[in-house]
Amino acid sequence: MKRLSFLSILILYGYITSAQDQKFIDSLHQELRTLQEAKRTSGKALDLSDTTMWSVLSELWGAYYKHNEDSTLAYVNKSVALAQEIGHKKGIGEGFNLLGILHMRKSDYLQALDYYKKAAEFCEESNNQLLLAMVLANTGVVHIRRGDYAQALKYQLQSLKINEDIGQQKGIANAHLSIGAIHMSLADTAQALKHYLIALEIWESTNYMPGIARVQNNLGEIYAAQGKFAEALMHFDSSMQIKSELRDTFTLVSTLLNIGNLHIQQDKHQEALNTFASAFRLAELIEDRDGMAAAYLNMGIAATQNQQYAQAASYLRNGLELAKEIGSLDYVKEGYASLAALDSINGNDKGSLNYYKLFIATRDSIFNLENSNEILESQFEYEYEKKAAVAQAEQAAKEQLAQKELQKQKLMRNGFMGGFAIVLLFAGVFFVQRNKIKSAKLRSDELLLNILPSEVAEELKRKGSADTQLIDSVTVLFSDIKSFTEFSERVSPTELVSEINTCFSAFDLIMGKYRIEKIKTIGDTYMAAGGLPTPNYTHPADVVNAALELQQFIKEHNVQRIASGKPYFDIRIGVHTGPVVAGIVGIKKFQYDIWGDTVNTASRMETFGEEGKVNISESTYALVKEHFTCTSRGPIEVKGKGMVDMYFVEGRV
Repeated sequence: MKRLSFLSILILYGYITSAQDQKFIDSLHQELRTLQEAKRTSGKALDLSDTTMWSVLSELWGAYYKHNEDSTLAYVNKSVALAQEIGHKKGIGEGFNLLGILHMRKSDYLQALDYYKKAAEFCEESNNQLLLAMVLANTGVVHIRRGDYAQALKYQLQSLKINEDIGQQKGIANAHLSIGAIHMSLADTAQALKHYLIALEIWESTNYMPGIARVQNNLGEIYAAQGKFAEALMHFDSSMQIKSELRDTFTLVSTLLNIGNLHIQQDKHQEALNTFASAFRLAELIEDRDGMAAAYLNMGIAATQNQQYAQAASYLRNGLELAKEIGSLDYVKEGYASLAALDSINGNDKGSLNYYKLFIATRDSIFNLENSNEILESQFEYEYEKKAAVAQAEQAAKEQLAQKELQKQKLMRNGFMGGFAIVLLFAGVFFVQRNKIKSAKLRSDELLLNILPSEVAEELKRKGSADTQLIDSVTVLFSDIKSFTEFSERVSPTELVSEINTCFSAFDLIMGKYRIEKIKTIGDTYMAAGGLPTPNYTHPADVVNAALELQQFIKEHNVQRIASGKPYFDIRIGVHTGPVVAGIVGIKKFQYDIWGDTVNTASRMETFGEEGKVNISESTYALVKEHFTCTSRGPIEVKGKGMVDMYFVEGRV
């Protein structure tokens, strides 16, 4: 397929409105003037019956939508003002949604999110599920552009669920396409392809060309990532052709950028520069700051590889500045990485190191463990609810069949047997309901015990609240993964979460063995405490024993990973004994937590420890020295605490 030039793209898009379009717009203007004059001469106040005028305003912004964003924005604002004046909630919701789209296209993401939030509120008030699904999907797209993939997936799954409930095929396909894009950004091409193909099947069955064009573009990205350049280019060209025929200016920028990246992968640096420049000019023409930032950064990368270093620096700095303005963490991350590489090439090691540190910090803010957990939880919640809905429907069908059969049997029996059957039926229902209530109570208790100590859970069930405790002696443990950032760079987000889960699950079992309460995990940090909520005298030795077992587990686990050729990590463990305040925080998601200087000191023991070692404080050492062999480290200066005596635990006596 012949590639379209930038000039031919402009011609196909027809930025000057065609005569046919202009004629339609002129007729709408005339109709609007007629309605306004009729209203003025009648002297009547506007009311909900004036939706005809709102409809004409809506048609006007629809007519201008592909040609003139300023006129579109002006008529959307007029339609929203009119809708608010006459109390037309559907119109208000639609207007705010479109205002969100227009601001998203200008990469004004915070303003777009604000409009989407307002649109969602009116959708919920008017129970407009179709529009609500669109608004949620658009909100998810903004979060994708900002690099917040956890939030993006949450909103896209909410949109997908509503669309599935109301049977809106186009919305289902759109959600799958966006979910696929999220997985693509997380380098999970298998999941991305799965969702793209679902979207493609729906759009091909309905011959919806804009959707087909978008999937073709995204499939090209997958083939490009796999190094299948010919297949990738075929999909990109197909997408460009359809988008050009549809005059879909906004999404065409992304396809041009993808083709430029394909040239980079094939070491065609000058062709890449030319293509990125075309993408930049098109993005600038339609005021797409997101596209402009991406084009700048890609031109910087291409110029770097073409050894045009001064030009590359200018492109990259412009792209980074624009990325910061629009709040796109993904682009900021790429800008820092590219500038670090450029400074390294130019021998500016200090500048390279500074940019690399900024790159790591930005990347970790996107791909941190909390976000990875949110992504997995959102996906699990959606799949669980979907399966639960299917199971519920199947159960309802079974109960309906059972009810029909029961009625049939009742008609066949005599009065005595019928009466006896009714008695049995009510007895059965009673026992079933009682068992359901019992099962639900057991499940509730299990969940409560999973997040609270048993004593606290019982108090909470009995009183509806739990008292705060001051406990004189508690031993607190902190463990932290050494060089976690470096380890996370070498594994995928999925493997990272899996590895953390494996280790922390083993830690939970060890804590249970020694009657130690797990308090919480914070990223790669694990916190637990012994001697609470019921005080005991063995907690110092219990916690140190558990710490040694944590240390041994990690050693054995690392042997397995090294044998498999996989990256591994070590942990630091710190322990301190002292008084704490313990209690429940939160009103929706209860959390049992502890506070006090003891917690801070235990954290310092971990920070000032060494990998593969259990570092304990003087107060813990005094309580366990008869049971463990320890090596004194002498007094060590700790910020905010002065000189603190510390000991390494070498083993049991």
